[in-house]
Amino acid sequence: MAVLITPILWDADYEDEDLYIDKPPEEARRLKDFMRMRDDYFLEVPEDLKPKQIKAKLSELKILCQSICEKT
Repeated sequence: MAVLITPILWDADYEDEDLYIDKPPEEARRLKDFMRMRDDYFLEVPEDLKPKQIKAKLSELKILCQSICEKT
């Protein structure tokens, strides 16, 4: 399972919230500006997938996982 985490879940910027949350506002603003992040970046919630989209994404994920496992 660990072999799949980085190739599939590479977008782990949600873990960076702690870098911003306890900073003084002006320091957090400079850091977010440097990283080109909007103020609401950590507040956004993605839309739910529709049933057909879920089926397609699960199929894509299965293919991706199989291709990664075959390389190891």
